[in-house]
Amino acid sequence: MGALAQGSVIVAKGELIDRQRLWMAYELFETTSPSVPILATLDATRRDHALNGEQMWTSVIARANMVRRKIAGIAPLRVFGHDHLPPAADLDVTKVLIDVSALGVSGYAIDDWLYKYHRISMGLSDARHILAVLSLGTTKSDLRKLVHGLQDLVKQLASDPLSCRQLRPLRGWHAVRRHGDAGACGILRSCRDDCL
Repeated sequence: MGALAQGSVIVAKGELIDRQRLWMAYELFETTSPSVPILATLDATRRDHALNGEQMWTSVIARANMVRRKIAGIAPLRVFGHDHLPPAADLDVTKVLIDVSALGVSGYAIDDWLYKYHRISMGLSDARHILAVLSLGTTKSDLRKLVHGLQDLVKQLASDPLSCRQLRPLRGWHAVRRHGDAGACGILRSCRDDCL
C-alpha cells in the first residue's frame, strides 16, 4: 500500500508471528510525534484497499503477467518465474527480475542505458540482473515503454556490442535510485525530464 514517505503498515495475520514480540519490536521504532498527513494517507490507502483492493491488484497482476511474457519473448533475456522456485514457494509476479547476463553487459550499465535513452528507471540492478517493480501507479504505457526499451537495447547490442559497456553512470543518479525514490507511482516508472 502506498502512502507519503515514511509511512508504513504492519499486517500480522495467523499464528506464525508472536504478537507480543512484534509489538515490542514495533515500540523500538515508534515515534512519539506522528505526522497527521502521513497517517491520513495511510488511512486513505487502507480504505481504498478495503473497498477495492482485490480489483485494483487484479489489474496490476494481469499487467505484470503480460509484461513478463513480452520480456521473456525478447531473446536472450530471461525472466525469473514460477519454474525457478521450489515446489512449496510462491512468486510475487509484480517483481519482474530479468537476467541480462547473456548480453555480456552488467545490469548496472543496462539500468543506466535504459534511463539515459528511454527515461526508464529500474527498481534495482546488479551485475547480472535488472528488476522492475510494478505497483498500482504503473501504467500500460510504462510497460510498453519498458518492453520497447529492452527491445531497443538488444537491437543496439546486436549492432554494436560496445554500446553499453562504455556507458558511464549518470551523475548523482545512483544515490537517488538506490534509495528507491523513483517516483510517486512506484519503482518502475517512465520518468519525465523533471523526474530529478
